[in-house]
Amino acid sequence: HGLFIADKIVIMNSIRITKLAASVIAAVLLMVVPCQGQGRDREADLRLDFARQMMNTNMPQSAIVYYHEFINEYPNHPRIAEARYGLARALELVGDSGAIEAYRNFLKKHSEDPKAVSARFELAMSLYNSGLWAEARSAFSDFSARYPSNPSSLKARYFEAQSLLKTNRPLEAVKIFKDVSDSAELPLKAEAAYMAAASQWQAGLENEAAGALAAVSSSYPGTEVSAKADALTGDILFRQKQFIDAIKFYTRALDAKPQLSFSDEISYWRAWARIKSGDTEAGVKELAEFDAKFSQSSRRSEALKQAALLYSTLGKKNAAIEIWKRFLKTENSEIGLAEANYELGLLYFEMNDDAASSQFFSEVLHLNKILIAEAGYMLGQLELRASRFSTADAFLKVAERATDDAELIDRIQILRLEALKASGNAASFREIMKSMEERRSPALAGAIRGNAELIEAQGDLNGALKEYSRVIEKFPGGVDANQALFKRGLVYYQLARYSEAEKDFLQFIDVVQKLGANELLDDAWYWIGFSRYQLGLWAKSIEAFRASADLPGSDKKLSALLRAGNAAFSMKDYNEAINYFTEVIQNSTDTEISLDALFNKAESLRSLGMSNEARELYLETWRLGGADYEEALLNAAGTLEEIGKSSEAAESYESAAQLISNSSLIEEALMDAARLRQKLGDDDGALRNFEKVAENDGAGTPEALFSIGELRFDRGETEAAVRALKIARDTYSVSIYGRRSALVLANRIMDSASALNSYEALIKSAPDDPISAEAKLRMGLIARNAGRIDTAISLLKKAVSQISDKSILFEAKLALGELLLERKKFTQARIQLEFIYRSPLYSDNALRPASGIALAKAFMGQNQKTDALNILKEIADRYSEYSDEAKRLIEELESKR
Repeated sequence: HGLFIADKIVIMNSIRITKLAASVIAAVLLMVVPCQGQGRDREADLRLDFARQMMNTNMPQSAIVYYHEFINEYPNHPRIAEARYGLARALELVGDSGAIEAYRNFLKKHSEDPKAVSARFELAMSLYNSGLWAEARSAFSDFSARYPSNPSSLKARYFEAQSLLKTNRPLEAVKIFKDVSDSAELPLKAEAAYMAAASQWQAGLENEAAGALAAVSSSYPGTEVSAKADALTGDILFRQKQFIDAIKFYTRALDAKPQLSFSDEISYWRAWARIKSGDTEAGVKELAEFDAKFSQSSRRSEALKQAALLYSTLGKKNAAIEIWKRFLKTENSEIGLAEANYELGLLYFEMNDDAASSQFFSEVLHLNKILIAEAGYMLGQLELRASRFSTADAFLKVAERATDDAELIDRIQILRLEALKASGNAASFREIMKSMEERRSPALAGAIRGNAELIEAQGDLNGALKEYSRVIEKFPGGVDANQALFKRGLVYYQLARYSEAEKDFLQFIDVVQKLGANELLDDAWYWIGFSRYQLGLWAKSIEAFRASADLPGSDKKLSALLRAGNAAFSMKDYNEAINYFTEVIQNSTDTEISLDALFNKAESLRSLGMSNEARELYLETWRLGGADYEEALLNAAGTLEEIGKSSEAAESYESAAQLISNSSLIEEALMDAARLRQKLGDDDGALRNFEKVAENDGAGTPEALFSIGELRFDRGETEAAVRALKIARDTYSVSIYGRRSALVLANRIMDSASALNSYEALIKSAPDDPISAEAKLRMGLIARNAGRIDTAISLLKKAVSQISDKSILFEAKLALGELLLERKKFTQARIQLEFIYRSPLYSDNALRPASGIALAKAFMGQNQKTDALNILKEIADRYSEYSDEAKRLIEELESKR
């Protein structure tokens, strides 16, 4: 805990954009017409400016494309250095390892560029953050050598030393950290001094480190660095067994303000330093009080246990009992509870309080986790002491069954002999004697394996793993060892340690085959298949499942073939998956397996576009499987939609909702039906389904209420629409549809002042979600209408950078473009307007003609008459409602020729 490790630099995650958005931006850029009189250079400038704009709006992934295009198309352009540097920065921002090569390329070709200084440092940091310590060290060294006066030079030296530490070269790191400390300002100065000392400690130079840490502590009193230095000094002195001095430094570290984040560790080791120094009372007292000071520490339970055990050793039984009881009040682990109850039982046993002792030992048996044998043994002693011999033997049998420890079994059986002798049970007495004589035979392996299986059945997988391993290691080659090998593989699988599970199963197969047997071979291959499947090794998992299925007499055949089909499906080899599922269907007598195969075959057919065939299988699956396969009904309805039968699909979803019992699937079916009804123009049918979902008050209720409100608004039923939206807004305010309802209400029925309050509340509660983006758009439009143009532009720019819905984005970009046009910012206006007008994907958008008129005005403002005329002629020809305006502008342009 004493060693400071520098935080890895975290690079900001880039904002993701969809492929669709990227294609739109690409189309906009590709369709920009070169400016008259400027030609190719002007086009290049616009491209680079556009890439830079993407960087400024947190879209580095898209900027990468345009930087690449600029570099490839304009390699001799005066701004090529800017493009290459921009590419490197964009790659770095998205976490692309290509940033390293991009920086190197920039530096190779533009070593004298002003950005070269920053590029060298950023290259070094990229190498460091990529774990390339040796290269990072060299790069940081080069930077500090080239630019000794640069503000980042000392930081580079610091990270050069950190890189040396990462490559296990602490002695070299020491010198550099010292140099940095000598030259830097706080806090780097102090941190470097501490790291120099810590590096000496890491190099094994404990005395030198201790001296350096003392200097750090005295040079920077009252700082976190000083406290860390004291803590590490305490560690060094503890290792050197100078416990009294260690206590002094641990105490100084603990007294630091603010408190160090690892103060619990310091306190724990100070307590042990006190105990080791001979001040056992003080040390145990600190451990006993640990939970009060550090209630959330991972050391809490350990500290209390150690304190209680030490008080027992010191003979302070009442103090030990008090701590164990305090431990029981806060401990959640059943294993910890078992330990505490067992120790309390021992303490009361030694104090001759048999009733209390029996109570705590019995609790250990009740917990049924650990110490069962020990507790049973002690209960046997208590019963024997009370002359209840039959009860004593019963408890001792419990203890004997719960352990495979030879020494404990000896003690248990000796005590049983005493009880059986006292009760006159000669037959059982002779059996135990025989058992004691034979206990060193190989049968002991079976006993251990049986104990492992018992532990596994109790859910203690790690405990079972340990016991199975004991059998394998102590009795190699035996039957029990082989069975333990198979069982251990199953435990590894349950613990998600799939590679180790596969290794055990393969070893088991090898052993069994060498013995000429075939017991459990099909099971072993089956579980190998599952292990590989979990690791994503689809092809290899198919090989294993196939091997299991192909073994003569395999009882895993059909199940293995089903799993092979699932693996093929995961590989998207749908035809192969269908072959496996068909084989299972044709040969299976197990209803569950055949139904799974039938459903999965339908999924495969659907993935191949064979919707009709898939639908028949889905329906058959539901008819045969009933409630367990209700999802098949929804999938069957979905296939009708896929082949264009929307009306039949809607009816099928509605029918499914009546047949299904699962409430979430009912909602899903009704919502799909409503969506299709609305698409078909059947508003009444859509409303009927939406209202059924809303009445259920389930997960789909907010969306259903919102849909009702939207639909009723479209039908002119304002009062009913408002009622539904208000319920969604007020009852489900944190849901996306509750927020969307609030937005719609603000848009449709509120005055400007009320709407602004509603928009501001939406933005405040979740500033980055799509609802807030549209709220910013609406606020911008209100500001525009009120004549507050600059405020409107600011809000609309924020909205444009955040909106993902294309129809809303068009509205925002058009409004922003028109305002920028009003401010005579023609180039900025064109970027917004061309997004709508130029993209072929949105040529039928209702806002296209309006954006075209505005775009033509932008070209006119830049005196690009040809471009403006081309746009206006198209609008005059295609859009009658804008024809007059377009013709007027054409006349205006032609009159100026």
